[in-house]
Amino acid sequence: MSWTRLRIAVWLACLALDVIAASTPIQLITISNATSPGVTSPAPLDPAAAAMEQMAASLSPCARYSKTSCRVPVRRNTDQGPITWTLFSIALVALAARLISKIPSLNPAFSFGWDDWLILASTLALIPADIGSQILIGKGLGQDIWMVSPDNITQILLLFFVEELLYSFVVAVTKLSILIFYLRLFAETWFRVVCYIMLGVTTIYGIGQILGIVLVCSPVSYNWTQWDGEHQGKGDGLEWDPAGYIGEVRRNAESDV
Repeated sequence: MSWTRLRIAVWLACLALDVIAASTPIQLITISNATSPGVTSPAPLDPAAAAMEQMAASLSPCARYSKTSCRVPVRRNTDQGPITWTLFSIALVALAARLISKIPSLNPAFSFGWDDWLILASTLALIPADIGSQILIGKGLGQDIWMVSPDNITQILLLFFVEELLYSFVVAVTKLSILIFYLRLFAETWFRVVCYIMLGVTTIYGIGQILGIVLVCSPVSYNWTQWDGEHQGKGDGLEWDPAGYIGEVRRNAESDV
């Protein structure tokens, strides 16, 4: 009976800390702004602020314990890694076959052109993107946020920001490579005009997308530091906008067609 009471007491304590966790960032900001205007972190020599930081650091394990004690299902994305590397292997085989076909002794009719250089650059950018995806999985991407340590959350958001830039570059450069390849194959004037127009549209759109990712927050580091409520900045790089993502997919599909 004593063990049952002890477990209930621990569960209630952690549940209470879980509630306090929701207000902790606000409390930290209030204390900081009240004592040192313009400074977003508490003074290191303030015992009260130091105690508050230690309490905040201890809340994550308690939040994790309270969630698991309440039998909340633990979710973890374990499929992303195998899928990523399977698709990367297919892309690598396709690139190797393309480059081999351009060897003069094997196929004199084809030569190495700008379309080949661009697809090679796209593949080289894809390598760190896929490695970054694997690192993100190891850091906790796909898990519930209470299962991820605060330091890992910041690192996940930083890597995700880099992944967005690499993704935008890979998509844009791949489309440019295909368009230039069409120009080498087809001689019809109207078709070549369409290809040139799409080259301009794709280039402008790709540059605009990369600039949009970089400039959505000021400073740029606010993309991966705003989540803790202890940093000042403008923008909301963490905002989940389903319509925006659906629109991005639609525009990509339209440009492919």
